[in-house]
Amino acid sequence: MSSRAAPPERADGRPVRSWGAHLTVRARVMAASLAIAAITVLVAGVAAYGLQSRQTDDRIDDSLRRAVTAFESLAEEDDPQTHQPFASVSRLLNEGVRSRVPGEHEGS
Repeated sequence: MSSRAAPPERADGRPVRSWGAHLTVRARVMAASLAIAAITVLVAGVAAYGLQSRQTDDRIDDSLRRAVTAFESLAEEDDPQTHQPFASVSRLLNEGVRSRVPGEHEGS
């Protein structure tokens, strides 16, 4: 008499197997390797996205700071057409846009 219990069977008499029982060792190792590679690529992608988005935000902030500084200095100057202080905000904005020089990586 054997001390081992008989494996559970299905209604059709076939034994019930666990999820990975029908896979070979080679297939299991390959699946584990692919899963680890996928997780590694996912983590690297998330990290790269985080770093790139932070750098992009810093470049945008720097560009906006430079634009505000340039506009403030223009507001302290005289109107180049009249050689008087700017008479209106509209005239100051028009001159500010006209005199804006695109940055190194900005379109013209």
